[in-house]
Amino acid sequence: MAWDAKDHYLLMFGGATTAADGSNFTPDDSWAWTNGQWKQLQTAQAPPGRTFPAMAYDPVRQEVILFGGGSANSDPFRNDTWAWDGNHWTQLQPNSSPQPGAYLRMAYDPELRVLTLVRQSNRPGDLLETWSWSGTNWTRVASGTTPSPRWFFGLGNDPATGEVLLVGGYHGAEGDPNAPKNDIFTWHQGAWSQKQTGEPAPAGYVATALDEGRHQAVLFTAGTNETWTFDGSKWTKRTPAHGPQPLLAHVAMGYDHAAGEILLFGGKTDSSPGTRYLNELWAWNGDDWIKLSPSPS
Repeated sequence: MAWDAKDHYLLMFGGATTAADGSNFTPDDSWAWTNGQWKQLQTAQAPPGRTFPAMAYDPVRQEVILFGGGSANSDPFRNDTWAWDGNHWTQLQPNSSPQPGAYLRMAYDPELRVLTLVRQSNRPGDLLETWSWSGTNWTRVASGTTPSPRWFFGLGNDPATGEVLLVGGYHGAEGDPNAPKNDIFTWHQGAWSQKQTGEPAPAGYVATALDEGRHQAVLFTAGTNETWTFDGSKWTKRTPAHGPQPLLAHVAMGYDHAAGEILLFGGKTDSSPGTRYLNELWAWNGDDWIKLSPSPS
């Protein structure tokens, strides 16, 4: 999900869904959440369907950028770059790109006025990579204390400074108590630095989005279904009365500027192949999760 500031809606692309016959597949349809309902966007061409792409809005060029994704087999790893201008998807042809086969997140860096992509290869032993999108090319950049390798981290913006904020993640064997990460890093003027808050932070598989109206980052932990807020210095574990059923993966979050709400879509309750993907949409109103309807098919 990414807020399209030029066209004033929350754009959703990618992921996986369940067909009527119970089979799972990766759709290539584009959806806009606008005026409290889903609207399917009709496009002449679109990126091939894929899971786990990175997507963010570039306010300098006023377009949404999508990069990479995929997982394996019938959902191939990709490293293509696409731009959404509000009417069309256009495949871009950069001279250099990150390699396919990775877990990705992307956020806008207001200091350098570029998109920052964080890439973690699916191969054991590879380091976490940081890339910058200039509008025409990807460039690998990094200095300072680079975060340790991790998958399923959250990437957004610090509510206090606007800097790119990296939270949590997971790296290691299932069941390893050291696999979930609960450290925090900020990307400032082209360098990573670890952010010290003096208290534990959310750990493991996380999704996050910046609630600009309340000046808080909202974080949801898949697997444990915890909701946290961050004001730039302090983490607060929230206790909402309602919320999604326990979700393990394939969760998307974004901020709906029009309604002033964080939206959470999708998810999967079980990792077994036959488990259906959910098409539920939830809104965070600052205190509780509210289930919205209808949802895209």
